[in-house]
Amino acid sequence: MKRYTIKEVTTQFPDENSCLHFIVATRWPDSIFCTSCQKVTTPLIRNKKVFSCGMCGTSVITYL
Repeated sequence: MKRYTIKEVTTQFPDENSCLHFIVATRWPDSIFCTSCQKVTTPLIRNKKVFSCGMCGTSVITYL
């Protein structure tokens, strides 16, 4: 795993939201599977700890 300097981190992730989007895209590169509507979907970030299904709105991820 590559080591980052503080300057590299702040350049790549200027705010918390950009960092969160990177983590979601890295952890779930091919979207997620919603157990409620049985669809493969892109997670929508409702707040920093709860994600919802892009199809039905059901909370699908509650932690990273």
